[in-house]
Amino acid sequence: MAGAKSALQFLRAAIDDSAKARTSLREDQPCPVCGSLDHPYRDEEPDYETTAIEAAERTLAEREQHRDSHQRLFDRMELATANRAAQIRDKLAKRTRLLEDVADVQFDAPENPYVAKLLTLEEAERQPAALRHLAEINSLREELDAKERVP
Repeated sequence: MAGAKSALQFLRAAIDDSAKARTSLREDQPCPVCGSLDHPYRDEEPDYETTAIEAAERTLAEREQHRDSHQRLFDRMELATANRAAQIRDKLAKRTRLLEDVADVQFDAPENPYVAKLLTLEEAERQPAALRHLAEINSLREELDAKERVP
């Protein structure tokens, strides 16, 4: 509200200043404000009300365009967020299914010494231990493959 009051005060002061400046205008003499030799409002006041309304309408139209632009951006972001949320839900559901599948895996060969060893580990330690064992097996396989290629 204070901003509107100060804008109104500024507008009133500008109108008073322009009225004073208009009275000092002389035919064929440059305007002290703009330098023009043409002084269409020297003898009669311009329609300030119409000018103010037109300026307010332009400002309103600009602000509405700005608001509409922000609303479109918001709508796009909201849609993108909803799409991402759906993707996340899908990924979480897939992860849950995979975890359930892994939990359902049963070792059918507990007589195998390595399987028996894995079964003694805590659940959280089993997968890393199995991966390390697979890496060792792959390394040994690569060594054997390399030795078989040597003539």
